[in-house]
Amino acid sequence: MTGSELRKKLEHSGISLTELAEKLNITPQALNSRLNAKEIKFSFILDLSEATKEPVTYFYNDLQEFSESMNSIKKSQSDDKGNRSTQSQQRKILELEARLKDKEETIEALKKLVDLYERREQNKG
Repeated sequence: MTGSELRKKLEHSGISLTELAEKLNITPQALNSRLNAKEIKFSFILDLSEATKEPVTYFYNDLQEFSESMNSIKKSQSDDKGNRSTQSQQRKILELEARLKDKEETIEALKKLVDLYERREQNKG
């Protein structure tokens, strides 16, 4: 995800960048600098999620992009398992993976309901 994509998501969330900077305990200039980055760090997205009360997945274009981000983090952290921040991030990853699985299961259940509804409507006609 790029900074410009993230900036658009933040605009749609309704929070001003000044207010967001305050919630993140950084200056508006520091926030602007982070949003100008070509690649956004996942830890920053976690911070944004907490500050905006939006789910982490809100900041991704689709579940595939989110999943790729998770895989990238796992790969980069596999060499540094003893680090406390790494352990914390790994716990967050596990939590997010559980949420993702739950969302995928919900999507599958909704697809089944739609199929059932469509079959029922076809049988009426």
